Amino acid sequence: MISPARPLLAPVCAFMAGMLLARCAALPAWPALATCAILLAWAGRDLRAGHRADVRLLCACLALGGAHLRAWDSVHPDPALAALGRVEHPVVVEGDVRAAWTVAGEYREEVRLDLALCSVEVGKECLRASGPLSARLEGTSPVPAGSRVRLRGFASPWRAVRNPGGFNEASNAADRGLPFSFRVPSAGACEVLDAPRGGRGWIGGLREGMERRLRERFPGERGRVLATLLVGAPWDFPDDLEWAFRRTGTVHLLAISGLHLGLVAGAVWFCVRRLAFLGSARFAICALLILLYAALVGPLSPVVRSAVLVLVFLAARASGRRVDVWNLLALAAALILAVFPAELFRLGFQLSFLACAGIVLSARLPLSAEGRSAPVRWALRSLAVSFGASAAVTPLLWHHFHILSPVSLLANLPLVPLLGVVLAGAFLSVSLGGIPLLGGAVVLGTDLSVRLLIAIVRLFGAIPGGSVTLAGPSISVCVLIYAALGGLVACSFLSRSRLRGAAMAVLACVLVAACLARPAPSGAGVVFLDVGQGSASVFWDGKGGVAACDCGTSGREVA
Repeated sequence: MISPARPLLAPVCAFMAGMLLARCAALPAWPALATCAILLAWAGRDLRAGHRADVRLLCACLALGGAHLRAWDSVHPDPALAALGRVEHPVVVEGDVRAAWTVAGEYREEVRLDLALCSVEVGKECLRASGPLSARLEGTSPVPAGSRVRLRGFASPWRAVRNPGGFNEASNAADRGLPFSFRVPSAGACEVLDAPRGGRGWIGGLREGMERRLRERFPGERGRVLATLLVGAPWDFPDDLEWAFRRTGTVHLLAISGLHLGLVAGAVWFCVRRLAFLGSARFAICALLILLYAALVGPLSPVVRSAVLVLVFLAARASGRRVDVWNLLALAAALILAVFPAELFRLGFQLSFLACAGIVLSARLPLSAEGRSAPVRWALRSLAVSFGASAAVTPLLWHHFHILSPVSLLANLPLVPLLGVVLAGAFLSVSLGGIPLLGGAVVLGTDLSVRLLIAIVRLFGAIPGGSVTLAGPSISVCVLIYAALGGLVACSFLSRSRLRGAAMAVLACVLVAACLARPAPSGAGVVFLDVGQGSASVFWDGKGGVAACDCGTSGREVA
């Protein structure tokens, strides 16, 4: 039941399963807590009883997960704060600015702010709040990052999907933990309470300075891409380039995530580990540099998850313990869910750990590479890792975004290693770019590498059929697909009975095929009456339901 080599994996999985069951069954917290206490006491009586104690321990973790989520749901988010996301309401928001940038609005330029909430005032009531908030400020009044501001505006609900397969703003906001859409009608409604100072001011100034230097030394789309890759600057490069990233399934390279932090951590560890005279201080130095980069790009959920993984790994190495990847992933997930249980239901958390699991499993596949040259072995291993990561996240991405990108399997092979070169070059260009000869050579090398990255993305984006828009499967079908993938992976490692493995593989494929071959609803359809500004459409569900949608020119839906 519970592997002695990986004692954390099964209990953490049971803990997450309990959270899922609690969310689906809507059970109160106290029965789960009582069950957890009874099972833990029962399991503690006979820890040497083998599987019986394991079963009781797993059941206790199952109950504890449900109780933990229910206790969190009872206080987070504040019910009054959640109600603001249902109807438009005037509110006053106070928070710290994590990032600020200017974009082209519908009629004029506007400022976008990423805030860390401190409080929300509704009428005469002040609600203590925490978490992220995205605000739209009409006008171009500069707001320095790291400052504390007070905004007077309107909270309104996020818009759901407007066209079949289109972008679901409400789902995206829920994944990011944004409670409501916030609009500030004028620049005069923004009051700076506290200028950037201390750590907030230093980090914000460093981020803005690095972004400014990259844009100055690399004009055009190259500087914009570098600023996005290194410090998480907003995307403001040409539409055709952004579309190429989306078509090739490599848009994850543009969002600061665990991949970026992992590359930075690998580079830092490569440099620090050679300083043997520092002893255990090497791990502390590496941890401090990782935390500095995480603070530089902002407390984004993927960055926090990856930082936890890296710090747990460094702590294990510093203590001389053998690091098991599955135990490491389980411990990181447990730490994150213990503090933020709602992360389990966010797409970013799911994709991060699914991708890690896919990479770990594919890296251990028994490939027949003996007797081959080193480049061939490296290519086979890289292809297996890329396939594992893509296979792990594709069903979930297909379910949420209704798009399949077969070309991403090949596009990621050259782009991921090249991303490490680009990140290193961007950092060196910022720090050494002012030195006459050395800086010029670094800037030239970085310019060539980012040009190559953009060219590869555009090349793969131009391949016909590289990306297909297709209605995504339901979440139940996604579960069956993952079950089938798990069976196929198990077949690769089971050597006792090849016949049993082949039967499992065939059964898994038949199961997935039967689920995907469901008939489409008859009689459903949609007709677009007008496309462009003021788009209008009529759609029917085949069961007598007919609806008309006219967006008008204001962007508001009128049905």
